[in-house]
Amino acid sequence: MAKMTAEQKDLARAALGLRHRRQSYRNRYVSLPAGDTFAHWQAMVAAGLAEQHPSTRADGTPLYAAVGVLFALTLAGAVAALEPGEFLDPEDFPEDDHG
Repeated sequence: MAKMTAEQKDLARAALGLRHRRQSYRNRYVSLPAGDTFAHWQAMVAAGLAEQHPSTRADGTPLYAAVGVLFALTLAGAVAALEPGEFLDPEDFPEDDHG
């Protein structure tokens, strides 16, 4: 499995809502389309740890922030972000059998 850098793990944990919880409750992160954060997410996409999703509707209007890029973790990325004793929400990750 691909390994995350400390910065990537922090971003992944933020995407999962794990900063002050033991179980994830979401799987999304909106980043500006430039800079270090965007570069980390692009690296996670390249490693198979995350996916980039469309940021606009079919009519071109933004789904989230006007200039944001939406990312979500793959199961592999989400599992890599977990600390011992933490779990993934089965609603977001039904394929995870570790919950």
